[in-house]
Amino acid sequence: MGQRFYTDPQFRVNLGAPIKCPAGSASAVISKFVAFAKTRILSVKGCVSVAGTNASAGYELLNGTTTVGSLVCGTNTAGSKITGTVTAANAVLAEGDVLDFKTLANSATLASEWMVEYRIEPDADVE
Repeated sequence: MGQRFYTDPQFRVNLGAPIKCPAGSASAVISKFVAFAKTRILSVKGCVSVAGTNASAGYELLNGTTTVGSLVCGTNTAGSKITGTVTAANAVLAEGDVLDFKTLANSATLASEWMVEYRIEPDADVE
C-alpha cells in the first residue's frame, strides 16, 4: 500500500458523491457516506425534494458521535438550494469512517438530495 504523490493526477483533486435523503422519522440516520480512504469533507450542498413542516427541519452530519456539520432546510420549498455548514476541525474521516446524515427533530416529512464535496488526503493509503 502507498500514498499519493504530487505527480499523481488525483493528488489534491476535489471529488463529489451524491447522497439522497428520503423522508423518514425524526432523529434517525437517513443516509451515509463511507470513506474508502482518509478523506476530508470540504462542503455539502444540495436541494430540497419535499419541504419540511418545521422551521428547524434539517440534518446533523456525524462521524460516529462527533458533529461534522449541519444542514438546515427549514420549510424551504422543493427545489430550494441549501449550503451546509462543515466544521473543518472535524471534517477528516479515516478509512472506513462513516458520515451519517441524521434528521433533526421535526424533520419527518423532509426529503432532499446532496452532493458531498471531498478530497482524498495526500497521506491516505490508496493502493
